[in-house]
Amino acid sequence: MSSGHSEQERLEELHRTQLLDSEPEEAFDSLTRLAARLLDVPIVQVNLITSDRQFTKSMAGTIDFTEVKRSVPIEHSICRYTVQSGKPLHVPNTLRDPLFNDNPVVVQLQCYSYLGIPIITKRGYTIGTLCVIDHRTREWSDEEREILSELAQALSSQIDMRMEIDRTNSRFQSLVENSYDVTTLIDPFGVITYQSPSITGILGYAVSETLGMPCFDLIHPDDVSTVQQQFNQLVQAPLGNVTAEYRIRNKAGCWVWVESTGRNLLDDTEIASLLINTRDVSERKDLEQYLTYQALHDSLTGLGNRQRLLDCLDSVFASDLPSDTPLILLILDLNRFKSINDLFGHMEGDHVLKLIARRIISATNGARCVARLGGDEFAILYTHRPCEEAESIAWQLGHEINDLPVIGGKSIPVTCCIGVTSSLSGESSLEELLKTADLALLSAKQSTDSPVAVYRPDIRDSVLDRIQLEADLRGIIDRDELVVHFQPIVYLETGMVTGVEALARWEHPTRGLISPDTFIPLAEESGLIREIGAEVLRKTCQEVIRWDVVSGASFQLKVGMNISATELTDPELMSTIQATLRDFDLPPNRFVLEITESTAVSRSELVRHRLDELRSLGIVLAVDDFGTGYSSLAYLTRLPFDILKIDRTFIQDLGSIEANRQILLTIVNLAEHLGLDVVAEGVETIEQLAMIRSLNFKFLQGYYVARPMPAEDFFRFYTEHSASVLVPPWEAE
Repeated sequence: MSSGHSEQERLEELHRTQLLDSEPEEAFDSLTRLAARLLDVPIVQVNLITSDRQFTKSMAGTIDFTEVKRSVPIEHSICRYTVQSGKPLHVPNTLRDPLFNDNPVVVQLQCYSYLGIPIITKRGYTIGTLCVIDHRTREWSDEEREILSELAQALSSQIDMRMEIDRTNSRFQSLVENSYDVTTLIDPFGVITYQSPSITGILGYAVSETLGMPCFDLIHPDDVSTVQQQFNQLVQAPLGNVTAEYRIRNKAGCWVWVESTGRNLLDDTEIASLLINTRDVSERKDLEQYLTYQALHDSLTGLGNRQRLLDCLDSVFASDLPSDTPLILLILDLNRFKSINDLFGHMEGDHVLKLIARRIISATNGARCVARLGGDEFAILYTHRPCEEAESIAWQLGHEINDLPVIGGKSIPVTCCIGVTSSLSGESSLEELLKTADLALLSAKQSTDSPVAVYRPDIRDSVLDRIQLEADLRGIIDRDELVVHFQPIVYLETGMVTGVEALARWEHPTRGLISPDTFIPLAEESGLIREIGAEVLRKTCQEVIRWDVVSGASFQLKVGMNISATELTDPELMSTIQATLRDFDLPPNRFVLEITESTAVSRSELVRHRLDELRSLGIVLAVDDFGTGYSSLAYLTRLPFDILKIDRTFIQDLGSIEANRQILLTIVNLAEHLGLDVVAEGVETIEQLAMIRSLNFKFLQGYYVARPMPAEDFFRFYTEHSASVLVPPWEAE
């Protein structure tokens, strides 16, 4: 027995060789034949020793081995003594040795001389012997012993190598059978010849279900062509490698994303196949698809984003579309959307954006791409719609958007501007299409006539002009170009001026006097409205003080000023007003702040709180442009207003639309009931004057009395008409 090891451990090592009871092998027989020739002996054996028998793995020599048993009981074995000692054993004459002279093997094989060399594995276990037997008494020389020892060492190395290969194969088999990846062998014709058991875990198939199956039968139809091409490349490339991602149908009939790495081992005589390792990459693909979706879509509305639009345009221009393919691009921008955020908060603003997105989707059936570009700007791309339809598509979309969305139970007007451009794919580029659509949108936003603008070459000049105007606006205060004009408000019963409205004007050095209809929207868009509003208040106070000084404090008219929703929600508004009035030592009740009806009807808590603050300060509050589309007057009972200023459109249509007369009569009666004064704006003719008097209006404002005028002209007008501005026609009769 080998030193340091138990018999049980030796036997386990022997079994690990997997040589017991195995068939003869040329690798062993060639060594025994070599030993027989070199040592000139009739018998050479490789014997493996178990606990109860001797198994002869190989034998060579000059005798007839057909009658020799390959397995004999352990008690008949001479080699067991070699194994037990772990050292070479030399028996010159077995007939004279009491251990062996009556051994049946000695008699059968005429084993008169024996030399055995132990076969010791790399791990130190003696598992058998390489022995030579002669029919005559023989002393073995040192050289002969050395030859046999070297051959025994060669046997040991061969056995060690076989065991290492077996261990490696066993580990590989275990890895294959227990791996999450699927190992597949495929012949050059694409037929599956081996499938690892992990196929069941990934795809649900039993191994037997896939053996003999063409590997392409389970691949998604859209992926077969690509995979087939890579397969053919692999077949033609010995030792080549390919990697492919594709979808494969599982047992349940669902498509699963997998990644396969293939290696051409057709020239390997042991494998002679294409080796394919496949793993499930569904989670990674799902994550990639999710991240791709997130990268190309707006998280609020679910529409595509700017990058998605760019990708669509890029794919259109990079595709093989005919050069006469029509392209239509619309860019839509919501008007004064910031005011909705300011008045109602960003949550309600987000609600409006989602509502608008749904309306765009419903109105743009067949669009190639619908995207939210950011903020309140959207884009719609059409292909294959005639360019002649571009403008009508935009108008139809605008009508869908302009329906009133509901916020907190209130219908709030949301309007939009749309820039439209169209071109044949062969006559434009991605950059040109985007640029012209943007220019058209800017033109639509500048226009007071139409919310839709179709790109024309001359639009570029008008847009550039608008951009220059906005740049000039940024220096309006520093250059002292902001002026205030004043328009009188008359008490109808006496014809006397009892109030005045301060109206901002921009005295541009090259363009002349610019009306607020032009520059106030620019100020709101550019974020200058708060600064300009504060400057208008300061200049108005300056003029009021001057009038008071000149008139000897007899000038006590109330002065009205417009205030936007953006200004109203400014957290600095109250401190700005109080500081300005304090600087000029003017009482708050000299001033009337006019808030548009769209701002007044909002259910914004901030607006309501700010109105209460202004009223508590002593400032008079008026609803400006009253009657511009709101059906409910209930807000008048909830908010602290003192004055209603009727929108000029009612007054201008008073003579031709009887319904307007009835509406105004109702408003006047309601205002009287609520204790509110009513001012008719936009009175321009004596006929309109007579009509508003018949409806019991008490105050009027308009060109019939006077146009807005500079401060000095207004004060002169006021002093010249201190008794009465007009002689009412009913007194002239």
